[in-house]
Amino acid sequence: MSEEILEAFAAETAEILEAVEAAVADLEAGAPDAVDRLFRQVHTLKGSAGIVGMELAELFAHAWENRLGRIRSGESRPGPETADALLGCRDRFAAIVSARQQVIAVTPYFVPTRDLIQALRSAARRGVTVKLVVPRYNNHVYAGLAGRALYEDLLEAGARVFERERPFLHAKVLLIDNVLAIVGTANLDARSLRLNYETNLAVHDQRLVYGLHNAVAEELSHSAEINLRAWRRRPLRQKLLENFCGLLTPAL
Repeated sequence: MSEEILEAFAAETAEILEAVEAAVADLEAGAPDAVDRLFRQVHTLKGSAGIVGMELAELFAHAWENRLGRIRSGESRPGPETADALLGCRDRFAAIVSARQQVIAVTPYFVPTRDLIQALRSAARRGVTVKLVVPRYNNHVYAGLAGRALYEDLLEAGARVFERERPFLHAKVLLIDNVLAIVGTANLDARSLRLNYETNLAVHDQRLVYGLHNAVAEELSHSAEINLRAWRRRPLRQKLLENFCGLLTPAL
């Protein structure tokens, strides 16, 4: 690539990032059109270098953490404009790391990226109640086994894992404290978060968040909690099978 093209690309990228920073600042201030402007800039960045995407993700995560902090403290009241889409892996990461009381994840397929696993583990270690609800019998056997290979890491950190009895659980929801719910079509797996076309909605409406908490409580009443000590005693053959399927995580 010629020096002229690189300079033009750098100048265009800097201009876009300045617009993104302005949109993020307006989002933090609660401007009603900030979300639309931010996503327009996201689409403008398609095809740009990976470093640009990383910088955008950091800005967006910082904005969401500040926004949730003000909602918790009562300094800001969420309006309809804040019920926007959180589509990617990094946005879920930002939501989890901003949790102060609890994180509840319900998903049929639990094969997340390592940064999401670390976010869940870190949340549990700092005293946040972390609950994962997954089906006991998975219709995709390999995905179910790969997810089970991750249980011990979560349990050792203090997270709680629940397996829902039949019928098959196909709900997808992430609840953060009592201020945020992310619902939609995406599972907590790399394919959904990085490859598939999915639709998700981030909602701050307290009535809806409480309603989802009640729905999840109903699912928990039909679920069995995994005990770490008992889990470690599972047969060696099962452990090997789960770890082998875990190697297939990028393709699941």
